[in-house]
This record gives sequence, C-alpha cells and structure tokens, in this order.
Amino acid sequence: MGSGRARQLYGQETSFGLWGPLLAALVVAAFCFIAWLTAAKPPDMPEVVARQVRHDSALGPNRDQRGCLQAAGFVWCEGTGSCIRPWKESCPGGTEFCRQYCKDQTTKIRA
Repeated sequence: MGSGRARQLYGQETSFGLWGPLLAALVVAAFCFIAWLTAAKPPDMPEVVARQVRHDSALGPNRDQRGCLQAAGFVWCEGTGSCIRPWKESCPGGTEFCRQYCKDQTTKIRA
C-alpha cells in the first residue's frame, strides 16, 4: 500500500489546518453580505401620509376623523360640536348625512 497517504478509519477526520476555519468564516461573511444587499426596505412615504396614519391609528377602530364611534351609531353634529346618535338626540342644523340626503332629494324633485 504505497499510496503515500496514511490510511484513514471510518469517522476519523483529517485536519484542514488553518484553511477550514478560514473557509467557514468566508462563507459566513459572503452570506451576510448577500443578505444585507437583498434586504427588503420599506417604501418611502411622504410625511403627510405618515402623519395621517399616526393620526388615524390614535382614534382606534371604527372611529371617524372626529373620533365618533361609528360602530355604535355615533355621527358628528356641527351644531353641538359633539358626537350624537341621531335617533336619540337632535342636532341643530342636521348632521352632514341628513343635509346631503335632503339636498339629493330636493335635486331629484326639481329634476
């Protein structure tokens, strides 16, 4: 058996010396560099949109721009400056929905 190499038993490792750890570090560094290059970045949002999102999220779910809880039937009343339930409380001057509905009805009648 003059092959010039020492015979190796099953499971016995050969020593790579300094090349093994250097190769492992190089592979890890390449992986990190590729991950850094391909990392997903959020799209740039205009400041107005970012401010609007923060404003709306502070109101909570099912609330309109003025903070009225729409899921409970509340709507904004300009006359009182508060949220009301139109079937329980009156609104001097009517709510925005009522004014728009009356305007549409009078337009239909005139047409």
